[in-house]
Amino acid sequence: MRVLFIITFIFLFHALYAQPNLRHLKNTPRIEYKYFKAAFKIMKTLGFRVRKNLASDGYIQLIIDSTVQDATFTYIKSEVVNTDSERYYKKPLIRISPSLYDIIFKQKDVTNKMYLSSQSILIHEITHYLQVADEENYYYIFKDKNPDVKRYFNQPSEFEAYSVGDYFFLKQYDKKALKNIMKQELDIHRKCELLINLFMHIDSAGGTYVFPK
Repeated sequence: MRVLFIITFIFLFHALYAQPNLRHLKNTPRIEYKYFKAAFKIMKTLGFRVRKNLASDGYIQLIIDSTVQDATFTYIKSEVVNTDSERYYKKPLIRISPSLYDIIFKQKDVTNKMYLSSQSILIHEITHYLQVADEENYYYIFKDKNPDVKRYFNQPSEFEAYSVGDYFFLKQYDKKALKNIMKQELDIHRKCELLINLFMHIDSAGGTYVFPK
């Protein structure tokens, strides 16, 4: 009986403390905790893996950078742990354009759609910070004279980040449309394709779809 109790205690301890958590991110300078929490929750909903060693990261910083178009996540990857699920970042950094920063954090006077779209970009970059997915040979679409859109979106790290960001946007902007996608009897990958398609269609006022309709 005592052995059973010890085994049960160890199992519960592992379940509570060995899983990724966000406690250390509550005092992150410039980035409100709610954004980390939202990205984390959506990743769990969509079944995307979160890195185990978040608490080993250096403090993530938000830097206003006029050289970036919207926002981008950069980092120095740990040289100690190399496996994807256990890697951590020494100097995680999100660079954000002045205009995007003003919309998100200074409540610049814009339409609700633009405000939510801007927030979704930050959620996208936070997803890159949290996720396990990481391309060894990343395809930089913006450096290609003949960009391959499908190749870019199909990279696991980008597919996840767009899915999470677009889910966040639709949950605020059109909850009914989001619900209609998520209740369909489709695998989660296909649902994410539909999420991305719908966001692109809304955000670009009827633009082309990335994936088959």
